[in-house]
Amino acid sequence: MFKKSNMFIKLYCILLLYSDFCDARLIDQSKQDDEGKIIDLLSSINFNNMENIKSESRRSYGNDGDDYDDSSQWKGRWFPGDSKMTMGVHENCDDGKTNLQVDWDNSPENYTCFERAIEPNDSEEKIYCEYIPKLYYDAHLCMNETIEYDDLIPVYGNHRPVWPVYGEYKFIPRERWLHSIEHGAVVMLYHPCAHPKLIDQLKSLVKNCLRRYIITPYNLVDVDRPFVLVTRGCRMEMTQIVPEIVEAFIRVTGLHGPEDIPEDGGFDEGLIEKAPPRFDESVSTLCSKS
Repeated sequence: MFKKSNMFIKLYCILLLYSDFCDARLIDQSKQDDEGKIIDLLSSINFNNMENIKSESRRSYGNDGDDYDDSSQWKGRWFPGDSKMTMGVHENCDDGKTNLQVDWDNSPENYTCFERAIEPNDSEEKIYCEYIPKLYYDAHLCMNETIEYDDLIPVYGNHRPVWPVYGEYKFIPRERWLHSIEHGAVVMLYHPCAHPKLIDQLKSLVKNCLRRYIITPYNLVDVDRPFVLVTRGCRMEMTQIVPEIVEAFIRVTGLHGPEDIPEDGGFDEGLIEKAPPRFDESVSTLCSKS
């Protein structure tokens, strides 16, 4: 119980302030009535509303906000170059069918387990969030060039113009699912050797929370935390599946991409199961029990 409650506190701190001035010591754990109260608090946060974050910063530091600059909190290392390519199918750029080997060579090692199943351990959940300025944009790059990333599991970045059909995949490369999180999707990554029962448990939670999801094995996931949820600007790595924590993370960070596009894209290579329709999907209905 202590571990779970402590994780909610860290999740609240990191996602509420989205910066370095949040300190878990500011919250007295003994004053928390129960986990449900923390979940309600998390659910009320408008995660990507930078005005909320700026006002929180002003209250914390006594800044009247007149000289506040969004870019001052930018921790990234680069901005993409000019890109005139719009999203969607372009015959001479990306049609979602041609030159797919540029992103993935169809190697089975990306989705196949060659070792024993990974057993859960005592590692705590690990959350990473990065501030993304409003003026930042992801470039759409054609299939005649490779895309390099600084992180094994990026939380934003350049990607292909054609975004995926929402659903579960045999394998789908990050060049595609990064476009999905730009549209507000939640991406579930799992190591191919992760415990099958835990894989199914997390799949069920994600599928019940929203329609805009991508599920795929990913052999670059840390074996100590073989499950990862990725949303725009954030990722959470896990070894065990705690439903309350998973749902709280999705409710806070899901459907908050800069482009609110619920429609499926034109990429479906490796699609196992398409996400079923959900006509009432919104931030307020994420992980709804009804």
